[in-house]
Amino acid sequence: MGKQSKILMLLCGLIVVLLVGSYFLIQATEKARKMEQTAVETPETVKEEEQVQVQEESTEEEKVPESKNGLMIGFDQSNKLTDVLMVGHVDTEQNKIKVVSIPRDFFIDFRKEPFKSIKKANPNNKIGYCKINEIYINMGAKEDGLETLKQVIEAITGLEIDYMATINVSGFKEVVDIVDGVEFDVPVRMYKMDPYQDPPLRIDLQPGLQLLDGEKAQGLVRFRGYPNGDFQRIKVQQEFIMTLFQKIVSSNVEQMTSLVKQIFKMVKADFGIVEIMDYLNYFLDKDIVHIMSNANMITLEGWFDELENGASIIQFDLEKTQKAVRELLEKDDKTAAPDKESNSDQSKDDTQENKATDQKSENKK
Repeated sequence: MGKQSKILMLLCGLIVVLLVGSYFLIQATEKARKMEQTAVETPETVKEEEQVQVQEESTEEEKVPESKNGLMIGFDQSNKLTDVLMVGHVDTEQNKIKVVSIPRDFFIDFRKEPFKSIKKANPNNKIGYCKINEIYINMGAKEDGLETLKQVIEAITGLEIDYMATINVSGFKEVVDIVDGVEFDVPVRMYKMDPYQDPPLRIDLQPGLQLLDGEKAQGLVRFRGYPNGDFQRIKVQQEFIMTLFQKIVSSNVEQMTSLVKQIFKMVKADFGIVEIMDYLNYFLDKDIVHIMSNANMITLEGWFDELENGASIIQFDLEKTQKAVRELLEKDDKTAAPDKESNSDQSKDDTQENKATDQKSENKK
């Protein structure tokens, strides 16, 4: 398995950026077009258009889209192992996007419920047990493998998945370089060289705040040498998602155009432009920076275990994973994204609330 798959979590987060960026780009183009029209329109025409626009805006304000759940699947370089699994909950009541990360080593036993029933419903499922990231390849890397994976994640989280998107790793470096790099506080000394990997691995980062270009950013998210393994790695990736998100929403139109094109190359989704625009129109009136925060990102907990063949896995308690998801979704977040008109010093407080995501694994062996 190529280590480049470690950047997939970031690309999952960029789906949100894609939606926001697409809307900003559309708005900028529409604004320029209207300015050109204004130069040749008569006062009567302008007045009529303004009346129509007021009526349209009034109708849009009354429309609040439903809260939805989307599954984001990130493939490794072989496009067979689903190494990143995230469920994004678009909360239109709190004006937040909440994210649940599922570790790729979660152990799924299809001999036991609720997974036994999922297997029984699909004759093509011959799996006895495996890691969650192996379900797709073990079912022949076909469409029903993705459907089974979705059903397993619904059982783990207790959520109904409305939409699904798959992502590949190509182009990540370009995304970072398009926004002229990202300033990020590297938590530890990171050094790892392996010329035999595909692509070759070269990570050499000193700790501290620094500007990361695409190459260095890729090294940051590929690094695995943490005491807590995947749990700490996911936390660093989530923090980088937030930093990159904030950089992207402040990009200019030219950068946003390139970003939208680049991210579209990496994403395949079962939702269309109509669904996208419903949510973009709604979130436009909110403070974009507040919509996503580390406080609304969690990684499901488990404890490390080992199979007889020596393979490392993560066991988990189904009741606890579902409870963690419920608590995240039901949390009354006082920092819910305000309307732009009412935005004040609250934005300064939101960045200081990100303490709840440092979860430790629970040893039950």
